[in-house]
Amino acid sequence: MIREAYLKYFVLVVVVCWLSITGWSHSSVVAQDSPKNFKTYLNGNITKLLDRYSVPGISIALIRSGELVWSSAYGYANIKQKKEMTVDAICRTESISKSVTAWGVMKLVEKNLIDLDAPAQNYLNDFEWPESRYRWKESPSEDC
Repeated sequence: MIREAYLKYFVLVVVVCWLSITGWSHSSVVAQDSPKNFKTYLNGNITKLLDRYSVPGISIALIRSGELVWSSAYGYANIKQKKEMTVDAICRTESISKSVTAWGVMKLVEKNLIDLDAPAQNYLNDFEWPESRYRWKESPSEDC
């Protein structure tokens, strides 16, 4: 039951992220539109998405050029206590961090700043690898 709830939350976050990056297929609102248009679209549709995926609440931020342009929260942070979600609510990132990290890594690959075939330790100069029975020297991609 808990795993299913996390999956629904993950799906909603991915949908919102994807729509904000690629544009809105059922609307004239696209990622390059004004924050006001983005807010209007979300206010009209986010509740439907929350209901559709049984997600109790979500906090969303629109960031352009590294600056916070707009943020809002929808639904509940705690349904039992009827505590509404806020933009300041602390939420676990769960599995979305994996796809966001992968996206960031691929952006670095596109800019030729990192090589996917190089060992990760090439980029983690200050990181000390813990003692392990496994060999850290080999690239995991060679073993797949």
